[in-house]
Amino acid sequence: MSSDKYFACPHCGEDVKESAVACKSCGSDNLTGWSDTPDDTSFLPPDDDDYEENLAREFGIGKKKKLMPNWVAITGFVLVLLWLLAYLR
Repeated sequence: MSSDKYFACPHCGEDVKESAVACKSCGSDNLTGWSDTPDDTSFLPPDDDDYEENLAREFGIGKKKKLMPNWVAITGFVLVLLWLLAYLR
């Protein structure tokens, strides 16, 4: 059984190990006085970030591309139909 001791983060209330360098929930640490913003914010997305757009761009989730425009499919179908009619005569 683990003998780790915890305390409540003064900023967010998350349980933090006494040996932890920073709160895993909000990033507050002892050096910054348990502030609400971490020293390095380069890993955070911008405030105007669009979640759905990121999913589509990075994982192809959400927005689906059509294989071909409708007019191309219809034109191909008509040409195949005309070819079959000419071949069967």
